Formats: sequence, structure tokens, C-alpha cells
Amino acid sequence: MKLKTLTTAIIATAMLSTTASADFFNTKAMKAAHISVSGGTSTLDGESTGVMVYGFGLEYKFKTITLGYDVSIEQVSDSESPSFTGIEVDLGYRINDRTEAFLLAGYDTDDVFSGVSYGLGAKYQLVDYVAVVAKYKASSVSAAVGPSYDRNAITAGIEFNFSTTK
Repeated sequence: MKLKTLTTAIIATAMLSTTASADFFNTKAMKAAHISVSGGTSTLDGESTGVMVYGFGLEYKFKTITLGYDVSIEQVSDSESPSFTGIEVDLGYRINDRTEAFLLAGYDTDDVFSGVSYGLGAKYQLVDYVAVVAKYKASSVSAAVGPSYDRNAITAGIEFNFSTTK
């Protein structure tokens, strides 16, 4: 595993475990940690490849608004394309008890490229602890020296919620 990816995953795990037990909003928000697996397609500089995304995060659900963060590791099927690690913050609107639309902003990196990302998505809660999620994420990534590239990813997958509190 790449050192930068491993370091990001360790930091993110520490963030998740710390915030999962802290109630820094001090409100009656429902708090849920989650893990997710999704697949789709990723395009970097016009070249498309399949992608699998493994993620985890924490979400606070208020009456109509959700606020959360996710850490993800994207593995591409093409060995020539970079695999990215991303950290993103999302802000969502709860349409009803089971459906949510959200915006996201974040930062993606690998051993060569890094840059900011943004996007949108939707989540539908099948049961209390399982949801299906669809996302579109765009990034502008660049190397330390050289041009920048546009990167787009469309994914759909499943999210498992755990340690849910009210």
C-alpha cells in the first residue's frame, strides 16, 4: 500500500474514532458512523476506467439537514491510472425520513496528483442501517510540476451505518 494512502487512512481513522464519541454540536442530532463500498467509472484527462471506492465517515442528522465527512480510497481497474485517497465534507438536505440529497467538497491525492473536489449525490435509506448512495464527483488535480487535469467520477454503492445514536 502506498505510504501517503496509509498515512491518510490512519489519520482519518483517528478522526473518526475521536469524533464518534464526542458530541461537539451539543444538540439532539442523530449521530451515525458508516462504511461504504461503491463502484463506477472515473475519467482522468479524457481516459475512462472502472473504479471501486471504499469509504468510512461520520454523519450528524438534524431535523432536515445533515452534516458529515467521509474518507475514501479509490482503486482503479487500469494499472496505469492513479488510485486516489480523498477526504470530503458533505452537507445534505433530508427530503423525508429515508431520502437525502447532498453537496460535497473535498481534497483528493495520490503519489503524484492532488487537488480539490466537489460534487453532489443522493442517498436512500433501505432500512435503518443500510442505504444506497449515488455520487458525482469532479476534481481538478495537478502534479507538483506540470499541467492540471480534470477528473470526474460517477459511482453508486451501498452504505452500512453503525453506532447510531439518537
